[in-house]
Amino acid sequence: VACETMEKKCSVHRESVQAPVVTVDHVLNFIGLGRFQLLVFLLGSMGYVSFGLEDVTFTFINTPIRDRWNMSDLRFSALPAMTSVSNLVGAVVFGSLTDLYGRVWPFGLCIAMVGVFTLASAFAGSWPVFFALRLTVSVATGGIPTFIFPSLIEFLPTKNRGQVASLVKVIQMCGSCIATGVAWWLIPSYPDKGWRYFVIAIAIPSLFTATLRLAFWIESPRFLINRGEVDRAWKVLNIVAWVNGKDLSSFTSKEELQLSVKQSHPTCAKQTLKGTLYDLFWKYANLFRRPYFRTTVTLILINICTESGDYGSTLFLPNILKPLVPERYLYFLPLVALFARIPGLLFMSIIIEWPEVGRIRSLKLFAFFTAIFLLLSGLVRTPVATSVFLILVYFNMEPLTPIQNTYISEFYPTEVRSVALVVMGIFSNIAMIGTPFGNGYIADVAPKLPWLFGVVMSVVYFVTFALCFLLNKETREVFLTDNVPQS
Repeated sequence: VACETMEKKCSVHRESVQAPVVTVDHVLNFIGLGRFQLLVFLLGSMGYVSFGLEDVTFTFINTPIRDRWNMSDLRFSALPAMTSVSNLVGAVVFGSLTDLYGRVWPFGLCIAMVGVFTLASAFAGSWPVFFALRLTVSVATGGIPTFIFPSLIEFLPTKNRGQVASLVKVIQMCGSCIATGVAWWLIPSYPDKGWRYFVIAIAIPSLFTATLRLAFWIESPRFLINRGEVDRAWKVLNIVAWVNGKDLSSFTSKEELQLSVKQSHPTCAKQTLKGTLYDLFWKYANLFRRPYFRTTVTLILINICTESGDYGSTLFLPNILKPLVPERYLYFLPLVALFARIPGLLFMSIIIEWPEVGRIRSLKLFAFFTAIFLLLSGLVRTPVATSVFLILVYFNMEPLTPIQNTYISEFYPTEVRSVALVVMGIFSNIAMIGTPFGNGYIADVAPKLPWLFGVVMSVVYFVTFALCFLLNKETREVFLTDNVPQS
Protein backbone atom coordinates (compact mmCIF):
# COMPACT_ATOMS: atom_id res chain seq x y z
CA VAL A 1 0.00 0.00 0.00
CA ALA A 2 2.85 2.37 0.88
CA CYS A 3 4.55 1.66 -2.46
CA GLU A 4 1.34 2.26 -4.39
CA THR A 5 0.78 5.57 -2.56
CA MET A 6 4.34 6.68 -3.31
CA GLU A 7 3.95 5.73 -6.96
CA LYS A 8 0.80 7.84 -7.25
CA LYS A 9 2.62 10.81 -5.73
CA CYS A 10 5.53 10.36 -8.11
CA SER A 11 3.23 10.15 -11.15
CA VAL A 12 1.50 13.38 -10.11
CA HIS A 13 4.89 15.03 -9.65
CA ARG A 14 6.11 13.85 -13.10
CA GLU A 15 2.91 15.17 -14.68
CA SER A 16 3.32 18.59 -13.05
CA VAL A 17 6.99 18.84 -14.07
CA GLN A 18 6.37 17.87 -17.68
CA ALA A 19 3.23 20.00 -18.13
CA PRO A 20 3.64 23.58 -19.33
CA VAL A 21 3.02 26.19 -16.66
CA VAL A 22 0.50 28.74 -17.95
CA THR A 23 -0.39 31.52 -15.51
CA VAL A 24 -2.84 34.37 -15.82
CA ASP A 25 0.12 36.67 -16.56
CA HIS A 26 1.10 34.48 -19.53
CA VAL A 27 -2.47 34.65 -20.82
CA LEU A 28 -2.75 38.43 -20.37
CA ASN A 29 0.63 38.95 -22.05
CA PHE A 30 -0.63 36.89 -25.02
CA ILE A 31 -3.88 38.89 -25.20
CA GLY A 32 -2.06 42.22 -24.88
CA LEU A 33 -3.57 45.69 -24.65
CA GLY A 34 -6.82 46.19 -26.51
CA ARG A 35 -10.42 47.30 -26.39
CA PHE A 36 -11.19 45.41 -23.17
CA GLN A 37 -8.34 47.08 -21.26
CA LEU A 38 -9.52 50.43 -22.63
CA LEU A 39 -12.93 49.91 -21.03
CA VAL A 40 -11.38 48.81 -17.72
CA PHE A 41 -9.07 51.84 -17.91
CA LEU A 42 -12.00 54.22 -18.44
CA LEU A 43 -13.88 52.70 -15.49
CA GLY A 44 -10.85 53.02 -13.23
CA SER A 45 -10.16 56.55 -14.42
CA MET A 46 -13.71 57.73 -13.83
CA GLY A 47 -13.71 56.09 -10.41
CA TYR A 48 -10.53 57.94 -9.56
CA VAL A 49 -12.06 61.17 -10.84
CA SER A 50 -14.70 60.78 -8.13
CA PHE A 51 -11.93 60.34 -5.57
CA GLY A 52 -9.98 63.37 -6.76
CA LEU A 53 -13.01 65.63 -6.85
CA GLU A 54 -13.39 65.21 -3.08
CA ASP A 55 -10.07 66.98 -2.47
CA VAL A 56 -10.87 69.68 -5.04
CA THR A 57 -14.23 70.25 -3.36
CA PHE A 58 -12.70 71.12 0.00
CA THR A 59 -10.20 73.45 -1.62
CA PHE A 60 -12.84 75.56 -3.32
CA ILE A 61 -15.79 75.45 -0.91
CA ASN A 62 -13.52 76.35 1.99
CA THR A 63 -14.05 80.12 1.78
CA PRO A 64 -17.76 80.11 0.72
CA ILE A 65 -18.71 77.68 3.49
CA ARG A 66 -16.84 79.70 6.11
CA ASP A 67 -18.58 82.86 4.92
CA ARG A 68 -22.00 81.19 4.67
CA TRP A 69 -21.96 79.91 8.26
CA ASN A 70 -19.51 82.41 9.80
CA MET A 71 -16.65 80.05 10.67
CA SER A 72 -12.91 80.46 11.17
CA ASP A 73 -10.31 78.36 9.34
CA LEU A 74 -9.74 76.38 12.53
CA ARG A 75 -13.44 75.59 13.04
CA PHE A 76 -13.91 74.61 9.40
CA SER A 77 -10.94 72.25 9.84
CA ALA A 78 -13.24 69.93 11.81
CA LEU A 79 -14.83 68.81 8.53
CA PRO A 80 -11.65 67.72 6.69
CA ALA A 81 -10.32 66.26 9.96
CA MET A 82 -13.43 64.10 10.47
CA THR A 83 -13.31 63.31 6.77
CA SER A 84 -10.05 61.49 7.47
CA VAL A 85 -11.85 59.35 10.06
CA SER A 86 -14.65 58.62 7.59
CA ASN A 87 -12.11 57.78 4.87
CA LEU A 88 -10.54 55.32 7.27
CA VAL A 89 -13.87 53.60 7.93
CA GLY A 90 -14.66 53.44 4.22
CA ALA A 91 -11.24 52.03 3.37
CA VAL A 92 -11.59 49.23 5.92
CA VAL A 93 -15.15 48.32 4.93
CA PHE A 94 -14.89 48.47 1.15
CA GLY A 95 -11.29 47.23 0.93
CA SER A 96 -12.17 44.17 3.01
CA LEU A 97 -15.28 43.53 0.90
CA THR A 98 -13.19 43.80 -2.27
CA ASP A 99 -10.79 41.04 -1.21
CA LEU A 100 -13.58 38.87 0.22
CA TYR A 101 -16.35 39.20 -2.37
CA GLY A 102 -14.82 40.59 -5.55
CA ARG A 103 -13.92 43.80 -7.35
CA VAL A 104 -17.26 44.60 -9.03
CA TRP A 105 -20.10 45.44 -6.64
CA PRO A 106 -17.99 47.20 -3.94
CA PHE A 107 -16.78 49.47 -6.78
CA GLY A 108 -20.32 50.23 -7.95
CA LEU A 109 -21.71 50.76 -4.46
CA CYS A 110 -18.88 53.12 -3.48
CA ILE A 111 -19.18 55.35 -6.53
CA ALA A 112 -23.00 55.41 -6.26
CA MET A 113 -22.74 56.59 -2.64
CA VAL A 114 -20.35 59.37 -3.67
CA GLY A 115 -22.71 60.62 -6.37
CA VAL A 116 -25.95 60.46 -4.36
CA PHE A 117 -24.69 62.05 -1.14
CA THR A 118 -22.59 64.68 -2.94
CA LEU A 119 -25.71 65.75 -4.78
CA ALA A 120 -27.70 65.83 -1.53
CA SER A 121 -25.04 67.98 0.20
CA ALA A 122 -25.57 70.73 -2.39
CA PHE A 123 -29.06 71.28 -0.93
CA ALA A 124 -28.03 71.29 2.75
CA GLY A 125 -29.69 74.12 4.65
CA SER A 126 -27.50 74.10 7.75
CA TRP A 127 -23.94 73.34 8.80
CA PRO A 128 -24.82 70.12 10.75
CA VAL A 129 -26.72 68.67 7.76
CA PHE A 130 -23.92 69.60 5.35
CA PHE A 131 -21.37 68.16 7.78
CA ALA A 132 -23.22 64.81 8.03
CA LEU A 133 -23.71 64.46 4.26
CA ARG A 134 -20.07 65.23 3.48
CA LEU A 135 -18.93 62.67 6.06
CA THR A 136 -21.07 60.04 4.32
CA VAL A 137 -19.46 60.98 1.00
CA SER A 138 -16.02 60.61 2.56
CA VAL A 139 -16.84 57.08 3.81
CA ALA A 140 -17.37 56.09 0.18
CA THR A 141 -14.35 57.96 -1.19
CA GLY A 142 -12.17 56.26 1.42
CA GLY A 143 -12.93 52.93 -0.22
CA ILE A 144 -12.16 53.99 -3.80
CA PRO A 145 -8.33 53.63 -3.75
CA THR A 146 -8.61 50.10 -2.36
CA PHE A 147 -10.15 48.64 -5.52
CA ILE A 148 -9.24 50.95 -8.43
CA PHE A 149 -5.65 49.79 -8.89
CA PRO A 150 -6.28 46.07 -8.17
CA SER A 151 -9.24 46.09 -10.57
CA LEU A 152 -7.07 47.65 -13.25
CA ILE A 153 -3.74 45.86 -12.78
CA GLU A 154 -5.31 42.39 -12.67
CA PHE A 155 -6.36 42.76 -16.34
CA LEU A 156 -3.09 44.26 -17.69
CA PRO A 157 -0.01 42.71 -19.37
CA THR A 158 3.11 42.95 -17.22
CA LYS A 159 4.95 45.47 -19.40
CA ASN A 160 2.10 48.01 -19.38
CA ARG A 161 1.06 48.08 -15.72
CA GLY A 162 3.03 51.15 -14.66
CA GLN A 163 2.16 53.22 -17.72
CA VAL A 164 -1.57 52.50 -17.67
CA ALA A 165 -1.81 53.02 -13.90
CA SER A 166 -0.19 56.44 -14.26
CA LEU A 167 -2.56 57.39 -17.07
CA VAL A 168 -5.49 56.71 -14.71
CA LYS A 169 -4.22 59.62 -12.66
CA VAL A 170 -3.94 61.73 -15.82
CA ILE A 171 -7.67 61.31 -16.44
CA GLN A 172 -8.35 62.06 -12.78
CA MET A 173 -6.30 65.23 -13.02
CA CYS A 174 -8.10 66.26 -16.21
CA GLY A 175 -11.35 65.90 -14.26
CA SER A 176 -9.91 67.87 -11.36
CA CYS A 177 -8.71 70.61 -13.71
CA ILE A 178 -12.16 70.86 -15.30
CA ALA A 179 -13.72 70.98 -11.83
CA THR A 180 -11.26 73.72 -10.84
CA GLY A 181 -12.24 75.72 -13.90
CA VAL A 182 -15.91 75.23 -13.03
CA ALA A 183 -15.21 76.45 -9.48
CA TRP A 184 -13.33 79.48 -10.80
CA TRP A 185 -16.35 80.28 -12.97
CA LEU A 186 -19.29 79.45 -10.66
CA ILE A 187 -18.18 80.39 -7.15
CA PRO A 188 -17.13 84.01 -7.79
CA SER A 189 -19.97 84.53 -10.32
CA TYR A 190 -22.73 83.47 -7.92
CA PRO A 191 -21.66 84.66 -4.44
CA ASP A 192 -24.59 83.09 -2.58
CA LYS A 193 -25.24 79.84 -4.46
CA GLY A 194 -22.12 79.34 -6.56
CA TRP A 195 -20.71 76.70 -4.25
CA ARG A 196 -24.00 74.76 -4.42
CA TYR A 197 -23.95 74.76 -8.23
CA PHE A 198 -20.34 73.59 -8.09
CA VAL A 199 -21.17 70.65 -5.79
CA ILE A 200 -24.06 69.60 -8.08
CA ALA A 201 -21.71 69.66 -11.07
CA ILE A 202 -19.11 67.40 -9.46
CA ALA A 203 -21.74 64.80 -8.46
CA ILE A 204 -22.61 64.01 -12.09
CA PRO A 205 -19.44 61.99 -13.02
CA SER A 206 -19.89 59.69 -10.01
CA LEU A 207 -23.51 58.87 -10.87
CA PHE A 208 -22.53 58.08 -14.47
CA THR A 209 -19.58 55.88 -13.42
CA ALA A 210 -21.66 53.88 -10.93
CA THR A 211 -24.21 53.06 -13.63
CA LEU A 212 -21.50 51.98 -16.07
CA ARG A 213 -19.66 49.87 -13.48
CA LEU A 214 -22.77 47.94 -12.43
CA ALA A 215 -23.66 47.34 -16.09
CA PHE A 216 -20.15 46.01 -16.85
CA TRP A 217 -20.25 43.01 -14.48
CA ILE A 218 -17.02 41.12 -15.25
CA GLU A 219 -15.01 39.87 -12.28
CA SER A 220 -11.21 39.73 -12.06
CA PRO A 221 -9.90 36.30 -13.21
CA ARG A 222 -7.25 36.38 -10.49
CA PHE A 223 -9.88 36.81 -7.79
CA LEU A 224 -11.93 33.96 -9.28
CA ILE A 225 -8.92 31.65 -9.35
CA ASN A 226 -8.18 32.45 -5.71
CA ARG A 227 -11.72 31.32 -4.91
CA GLY A 228 -11.17 28.08 -6.82
CA GLU A 229 -13.53 29.14 -9.64
CA VAL A 230 -11.21 28.26 -12.52
CA ASP A 231 -14.09 27.67 -14.97
CA ARG A 232 -15.41 31.21 -14.44
CA ALA A 233 -11.89 32.65 -14.67
CA TRP A 234 -11.40 30.82 -17.98
CA LYS A 235 -14.67 32.27 -19.33
CA VAL A 236 -13.58 35.78 -18.32
CA LEU A 237 -10.20 35.35 -20.02
CA ASN A 238 -11.97 34.14 -23.17
CA ILE A 239 -14.18 37.25 -23.10
CA VAL A 240 -11.11 39.46 -22.75
CA ALA A 241 -9.40 37.68 -25.66
CA TRP A 242 -12.53 37.84 -27.84
CA VAL A 243 -13.02 41.57 -27.25
CA ASN A 244 -9.36 42.13 -28.15
CA GLY A 245 -9.66 40.01 -31.29
CA LYS A 246 -7.51 37.10 -30.06
CA ASP A 247 -8.15 33.34 -30.12
CA LEU A 248 -7.17 32.09 -26.66
CA SER A 249 -7.46 28.41 -27.66
CA SER A 250 -4.50 28.88 -30.01
CA PHE A 251 -2.31 29.77 -27.02
CA THR A 252 -3.47 27.52 -24.18
CA SER A 253 -6.40 25.47 -22.88
CA LYS A 254 -8.52 25.41 -19.77
CA GLU A 255 -6.86 22.13 -18.74
CA GLU A 256 -3.39 23.71 -18.82
CA LEU A 257 -4.62 26.64 -16.74
CA GLN A 258 -6.25 24.26 -14.26
CA LEU A 259 -3.02 22.29 -13.88
CA SER A 260 -1.08 25.50 -13.34
CA VAL A 261 -3.60 26.55 -10.69
CA LYS A 262 -3.23 23.22 -8.88
CA GLN A 263 0.54 23.77 -8.69
CA SER A 264 0.45 27.39 -7.56
CA HIS A 265 -2.82 27.27 -5.56
CA PRO A 266 -2.73 23.86 -3.88
CA THR A 267 -5.70 24.56 -1.60
CA CYS A 268 -7.88 26.81 -3.72
CA ALA A 269 -9.95 23.92 -5.03
CA LYS A 270 -10.85 22.88 -1.47
CA GLN A 271 -11.50 26.27 0.08
CA THR A 272 -13.95 29.05 -0.64
CA LEU A 273 -13.96 32.51 0.85
CA LYS A 274 -16.93 32.90 3.18
CA GLY A 275 -16.07 36.34 4.47
CA THR A 276 -15.53 35.15 8.03
CA LEU A 277 -13.80 37.38 10.55
CA TYR A 278 -11.12 34.70 10.87
CA ASP A 279 -10.29 34.91 7.15
CA LEU A 280 -10.25 38.68 7.32
CA PHE A 281 -8.02 38.77 10.39
CA TRP A 282 -5.34 36.67 8.69
CA LYS A 283 -5.46 38.78 5.55
CA TYR A 284 -4.43 41.81 7.62
CA ALA A 285 -2.07 39.86 9.88
CA ASN A 286 -0.12 38.43 6.94
CA LEU A 287 0.96 41.93 5.92
CA PHE A 288 2.95 42.19 9.17
CA ARG A 289 4.62 38.80 8.88
CA ARG A 290 7.49 37.60 6.73
CA PRO A 291 8.23 38.30 3.93
CA TYR A 292 6.12 41.51 3.96
CA PHE A 293 6.77 43.11 7.35
CA ARG A 294 9.62 45.49 6.49
CA THR A 295 8.09 46.63 3.21
CA THR A 296 4.66 47.12 4.81
CA VAL A 297 6.03 49.38 7.54
CA THR A 298 8.13 51.36 5.06
CA LEU A 299 5.21 51.87 2.68
CA ILE A 300 2.98 52.95 5.56
CA LEU A 301 5.44 55.69 6.52
CA ILE A 302 5.88 56.80 2.90
CA ASN A 303 2.11 56.88 2.43
CA ILE A 304 1.62 58.96 5.57
CA CYS A 305 4.15 61.52 4.36
CA THR A 306 2.92 61.83 0.78
CA GLU A 307 -0.81 61.89 1.56
CA SER A 308 -0.40 64.37 4.43
CA GLY A 309 1.87 66.54 2.29
CA ASP A 310 -0.45 66.55 -0.72
CA TYR A 311 -3.57 67.11 1.38
CA GLY A 312 -1.95 69.83 3.45
CA SER A 313 -0.46 71.58 0.42
CA THR A 314 -3.79 71.68 -1.41
CA LEU A 315 -6.39 72.29 1.30
CA PHE A 316 -5.49 75.86 2.31
CA LEU A 317 -3.69 76.90 -0.87
CA PRO A 318 -5.97 79.90 -1.60
CA ASN A 319 -5.43 81.19 1.94
CA ILE A 320 -1.65 80.81 1.66
CA LEU A 321 -1.67 82.76 -1.61
CA LYS A 322 -3.79 85.65 -0.32
CA PRO A 323 -0.84 87.92 0.61
CA LEU A 324 0.73 87.48 -2.84
CA VAL A 325 -1.97 87.54 -5.52
CA PRO A 326 -5.19 89.52 -6.17
CA GLU A 327 -8.34 87.89 -4.83
CA ARG A 328 -9.76 87.20 -8.29
CA TYR A 329 -6.75 84.99 -9.07
CA LEU A 330 -6.86 82.96 -5.86
CA TYR A 331 -8.63 80.20 -7.84
CA PHE A 332 -6.79 80.75 -11.10
CA LEU A 333 -3.30 79.94 -9.78
CA PRO A 334 -4.40 76.61 -8.25
CA LEU A 335 -5.94 75.82 -11.65
CA VAL A 336 -2.61 76.44 -13.37
CA ALA A 337 -0.84 74.37 -10.69
CA LEU A 338 -3.31 71.52 -11.22
CA PHE A 339 -2.63 71.58 -14.95
CA ALA A 340 1.08 71.18 -14.13
CA ARG A 341 0.28 67.79 -12.58
CA ILE A 342 -0.67 66.30 -15.94
CA PRO A 343 2.78 66.75 -17.58
CA GLY A 344 4.29 65.29 -14.41
CA LEU A 345 2.12 62.19 -14.70
CA LEU A 346 2.90 61.82 -18.40
CA PHE A 347 6.62 62.12 -17.70
CA MET A 348 6.28 59.51 -14.95
CA SER A 349 4.42 57.13 -17.30
CA ILE A 350 7.46 57.20 -19.58
CA ILE A 351 10.28 56.70 -17.10
CA ILE A 352 8.52 54.24 -14.75
CA GLU A 353 8.97 51.41 -17.29
CA TRP A 354 12.62 52.19 -18.04
CA PRO A 355 14.88 49.39 -16.73
CA GLU A 356 17.24 52.01 -15.29
CA VAL A 357 14.45 53.68 -13.28
CA GLY A 358 11.46 51.48 -12.46
CA ARG A 359 9.15 52.07 -9.51
CA ILE A 360 11.54 52.72 -6.62
CA ARG A 361 13.88 55.17 -8.32
CA SER A 362 10.88 57.05 -9.75
CA LEU A 363 9.57 57.45 -6.21
CA LYS A 364 12.91 58.80 -5.03
CA LEU A 365 13.21 61.22 -7.95
CA PHE A 366 9.79 62.83 -7.57
CA ALA A 367 9.93 62.99 -3.76
CA PHE A 368 13.31 64.76 -3.84
CA PHE A 369 12.31 67.45 -6.32
CA THR A 370 8.97 68.02 -4.60
CA ALA A 371 10.89 68.78 -1.40
CA ILE A 372 13.33 71.10 -3.18
CA PHE A 373 10.67 73.23 -4.88
CA LEU A 374 8.50 73.42 -1.75
CA LEU A 375 11.52 74.73 0.15
CA LEU A 376 12.19 77.33 -2.54
CA SER A 377 8.52 78.41 -2.58
CA GLY A 378 8.82 79.17 1.14
CA LEU A 379 12.12 81.01 0.98
CA VAL A 380 11.64 83.03 -2.24
CA ARG A 381 8.44 85.06 -1.72
CA THR A 382 7.59 86.96 -4.88
CA PRO A 383 4.44 86.49 -6.98
CA VAL A 384 6.31 85.21 -10.06
CA ALA A 385 8.73 82.96 -8.15
CA THR A 386 5.97 81.50 -5.97
CA SER A 387 3.85 80.75 -9.03
CA VAL A 388 6.73 79.01 -10.84
CA PHE A 389 7.76 76.98 -7.80
CA LEU A 390 4.18 75.87 -7.08
CA ILE A 391 3.81 74.65 -10.66
CA LEU A 392 7.04 72.64 -10.30
CA VAL A 393 5.87 71.33 -6.90
CA TYR A 394 2.69 69.89 -8.39
CA PHE A 395 4.59 68.56 -11.42
CA ASN A 396 6.66 66.40 -9.06
CA MET A 397 4.10 65.78 -6.31
CA GLU A 398 1.30 64.19 -8.32
CA PRO A 399 3.21 61.10 -9.61
CA LEU A 400 4.00 59.94 -6.07
CA THR A 401 0.57 58.44 -5.33
CA PRO A 402 0.18 56.37 -8.54
CA ILE A 403 3.75 55.08 -8.19
CA GLN A 404 2.99 53.90 -4.65
CA ASN A 405 -0.34 52.35 -5.60
CA THR A 406 1.24 50.56 -8.55
CA TYR A 407 4.09 49.25 -6.40
CA ILE A 408 1.73 48.08 -3.64
CA SER A 409 -0.59 46.35 -6.14
CA GLU A 410 2.36 44.56 -7.76
CA PHE A 411 4.24 43.68 -4.57
CA TYR A 412 1.40 42.03 -2.64
CA PRO A 413 -0.48 38.90 -3.82
CA THR A 414 -4.06 38.89 -5.07
CA GLU A 415 -5.60 37.60 -1.84
CA VAL A 416 -4.32 40.61 0.17
CA ARG A 417 -3.91 43.23 -2.58
CA SER A 418 -6.86 45.40 -1.55
CA VAL A 419 -6.35 45.01 2.20
CA ALA A 420 -2.73 46.12 1.70
CA LEU A 421 -4.06 49.36 0.23
CA VAL A 422 -6.52 49.52 3.15
CA VAL A 423 -3.69 49.32 5.68
CA MET A 424 -1.84 52.15 3.93
CA GLY A 425 -5.03 54.21 3.98
CA ILE A 426 -5.72 53.48 7.66
CA PHE A 427 -2.40 54.84 8.86
CA SER A 428 -2.31 57.80 6.48
CA ASN A 429 -5.86 58.81 7.47
CA ILE A 430 -4.98 58.58 11.16
CA ALA A 431 -2.06 60.91 10.51
CA MET A 432 -4.23 63.20 8.38
CA ILE A 433 -6.74 63.77 11.18
CA GLY A 434 -4.38 66.38 12.57
CA THR A 435 -3.20 67.67 9.18
CA PRO A 436 -6.08 70.14 8.60
CA PHE A 437 -5.61 71.66 12.06
CA GLY A 438 -1.87 72.04 11.54
CA ASN A 439 -2.34 73.56 8.11
CA GLY A 440 -5.21 75.70 9.37
CA TYR A 441 -2.82 77.14 11.94
CA ILE A 442 -0.17 77.71 9.24
CA ALA A 443 -2.80 79.46 7.08
CA ASP A 444 -3.76 81.72 9.98
CA VAL A 445 -0.16 82.76 10.67
CA ALA A 446 0.85 82.94 6.98
CA PRO A 447 0.81 86.77 6.91
CA LYS A 448 3.32 86.86 9.79
CA LEU A 449 5.50 83.87 8.81
CA PRO A 450 5.16 83.54 5.02
CA TRP A 451 8.07 81.09 4.74
CA LEU A 452 6.64 78.57 7.24
CA PHE A 453 4.30 76.69 4.90
CA GLY A 454 6.91 75.85 2.24
CA VAL A 455 9.59 74.87 4.76
CA VAL A 456 7.33 72.56 6.79
CA MET A 457 5.97 70.82 3.68
CA SER A 458 9.48 70.36 2.25
CA VAL A 459 10.57 68.50 5.39
CA VAL A 460 7.72 66.03 4.85
CA TYR A 461 8.98 65.18 1.37
CA PHE A 462 12.64 65.01 2.37
CA VAL A 463 11.58 62.33 4.89
CA THR A 464 9.71 60.54 2.08
CA PHE A 465 12.86 60.58 -0.06
CA ALA A 466 14.90 59.03 2.76
CA LEU A 467 12.33 56.30 3.39
CA CYS A 468 12.45 55.20 -0.25
CA PHE A 469 15.94 53.77 0.34
CA LEU A 470 14.39 51.08 2.55
CA LEU A 471 12.50 49.57 -0.41
CA ASN A 472 14.63 46.86 -1.99
CA LYS A 473 12.39 44.83 -4.35
CA GLU A 474 11.70 46.29 -7.78
CA THR A 475 8.38 45.13 -9.29
CA ARG A 476 8.72 46.35 -12.89
CA GLU A 477 7.64 43.56 -15.30
CA VAL A 478 7.49 41.02 -12.46
CA PHE A 479 4.66 38.46 -12.64
CA LEU A 480 1.99 39.03 -10.01
CA THR A 481 1.56 36.49 -7.23
CA ASP A 482 -1.81 35.26 -5.99
CA ASN A 483 -1.18 33.65 -2.60
CA VAL A 484 0.65 34.59 0.60
CA PRO A 485 3.59 32.18 1.13
CA GLN A 486 2.80 29.61 3.80
CA SER A 487 5.17 29.75 6.77
